[in-house]
Amino acid sequence: MPTFTHTPTEKKVFFAHIPRTAGRYVDANFLWRNNFTWDEIHLDTGKGVMTDLHGAEIAHWHKDIYEEHLNVKDVPNFSIVRNPVDRFISAEGHISIVDSDLKDLDFNGVYKFNVNTKALSLITDQIDLPNLTVTQPNPSHVLDFRRFSSDQVVSFNRLQTDIIKSYSDAPIAHNFMGKTTEFDHFKVGDDLDIASWDSYPLGFLEDRVVAPDEFKQAFARQGDPDFQAFHHDLYRTVGKGRWWVMEQQPGPVNWAPYNPSPLPGMIRLWSWEAFAHGAEVVCYLSLIHI
Repeated sequence: MPTFTHTPTEKKVFFAHIPRTAGRYVDANFLWRNNFTWDEIHLDTGKGVMTDLHGAEIAHWHKDIYEEHLNVKDVPNFSIVRNPVDRFISAEGHISIVDSDLKDLDFNGVYKFNVNTKALSLITDQIDLPNLTVTQPNPSHVLDFRRFSSDQVVSFNRLQTDIIKSYSDAPIAHNFMGKTTEFDHFKVGDDLDIASWDSYPLGFLEDRVVAPDEFKQAFARQGDPDFQAFHHDLYRTVGKGRWWVMEQQPGPVNWAPYNPSPLPGMIRLWSWEAFAHGAEVVCYLSLIHI
């Protein structure tokens, strides 16, 4: 971190200068004309370009940083904001005129600046993950990442279905899960002949249904009455009418926080419920220890 200095003066001001917000106009028509003087700090070197002057202009950095290094908490301070679209257009025009090395940038792309080589490289297909940010990540960045991740699932599934279809005409099925929202189920279903899902009414009630404890206790041995019905309809649509229950809970599970046994007759009722929603097949998963 560069070392900053601030020389007290009777007439000092703190100006947090955001790029492309008329900061130079403020310099010329407000600060200078009113005899405010300052050091303009360059962050890359930590050196002021007007070291014989007093006060501070804060250029391109967060206000808290300068409060820490310049001790200007009690100094009158201000900044200027601008419509972000106008600011971007201004920046693009500034680059095209002033920064000759950047005239050929494609502003529809995404670029990464290498601090060591001072070079920009196009990384439209290499966007960083929306994590390790100072605060919350940009919502549009998160949305793009979720779409990218979903497309990766779709692509991986298609890779497999294409191989199978090159050797077989048999219908292809794939099993989905309950309350899984990390990818677009319908895009995955476009490459399938049959959609299916794993139905564990008791386990899902415990580990993924958001409900009061009283509700979970009341249905601890039956499962949420709406959870299975919703997913039956969802995967019937994903499969364009053809769908199965690939794994139907046949008894207590071993992976939920609590693992009660279904009430007598519940497995039969769950199966009838699936057939009532149009299921072609209900399969039971039973683990046998050998």
